[in-house]
Amino acid sequence: MSATTTLHRATVKDKHSLLAIETCCFSTDRISPRQMHYLLTQAKATTLMALFGSQIVGYGMCLLPRPPRPARLYSLAVLPDWRGQQLARRLCESLLLELRSLHYSRCRLEVRRSQTAVQNLYLSLGFRPIDELPSYYQDQEDGLRMECTLNA
Repeated sequence: MSATTTLHRATVKDKHSLLAIETCCFSTDRISPRQMHYLLTQAKATTLMALFGSQIVGYGMCLLPRPPRPARLYSLAVLPDWRGQQLARRLCESLLLELRSLHYSRCRLEVRRSQTAVQNLYLSLGFRPIDELPSYYQDQEDGLRMECTLNA
């Protein structure tokens, strides 16, 4: 699909669409409806979504603890039919730009050990591995913690 998508801030009215993306993209470690509601309404978090018309086709969410603690890329998902169009990159780049404007100096994330393509995306965005996470995920797969330094 070669289509124009735009990035917008997600709100609680987008909760059901974001949860549908979670269900489609992840078989374990999904954000629950209750968690999603909290993350969109009360948590210190920011969520951007990729839209094609009115259809949400991907999203990225960062948790925003009080600096100097690092921000955390908590979830990034793009529907399978929309992969390969640089949407994950665009979402990440926009979130990292926002984190810089909020004066964060670092951003962290966790990624499955088996997801080398996703790791390569993060490496290309400036993230570096900082920790091994044995049996990190619900299905006991190992994870990798990565961190990016955000220059002002």
